[in-house]
Amino acid sequence: MLISTSGLILIAGGGVTGLTTAICLLKNGYRDVLVLAKLLPGDLTTEYTSPWAGAAMVTAAEPNDIRLQEMDMHSIKEFERLANTEADAHVMHCPGVQYVQAPNGGMSPDEDVYWARKLYSNFKVIPKEKLVSKTDYGYTFDSCKTLLLIFSSLLCY
Repeated sequence: MLISTSGLILIAGGGVTGLTTAICLLKNGYRDVLVLAKLLPGDLTTEYTSPWAGAAMVTAAEPNDIRLQEMDMHSIKEFERLANTEADAHVMHCPGVQYVQAPNGGMSPDEDVYWARKLYSNFKVIPKEKLVSKTDYGYTFDSCKTLLLIFSSLLCY
């Protein structure tokens, strides 16, 4: 199904996800994109956490949440493209680590807890003996992060 590029698209939120979504839409021919946010880059308040924390592409998708996994795969591809081709976006490659405590102390035997190997490059399982206390599994990987100077890219459109 094709989606018209001529209608208004409203993006809720001016953080990394909202601004990156707006940039992707504009780059793909959508012209009427509106970012609706209480706070935007440049607002130096503790209510707007992105400038203080930066942002790294780390998934929150559960092993069985295929929809969120697919969204994360599209997002990491865009972050990697920005890191590799657009210096003005201030997105860079960075190492990451994820430790997970499974709900109720265990996982279903059919769950692929390491589904993220499809998402990240340089994915490595952390051996059980090297896990942080009270975690059930973990992995290291390469991802991307930004310091949210991505806003300047959006203003170019």
